[in-house]
Amino acid sequence: MGLDSDNSIYGWGRGGQRVRGAAPQEGHGHTSTVVAALRPRDLAAPLVVAGPMDGALFLA
Repeated sequence: MGLDSDNSIYGWGRGGQRVRGAAPQEGHGHTSTVVAALRPRDLAAPLVVAGPMDGALFLA
């Protein structure tokens, strides 16, 4: 037996046996921020920025 998904920290083992494995660390440390205006019928002015939201981006 093994981990139940690619990024899970829990798994299923047989008869009380410990499950050993590791989750992949793909994309670790990279953040993308999406800012957009939500209208009743659509999404307007989407902006994708590499990195987290900070004060300068919030005020822009």
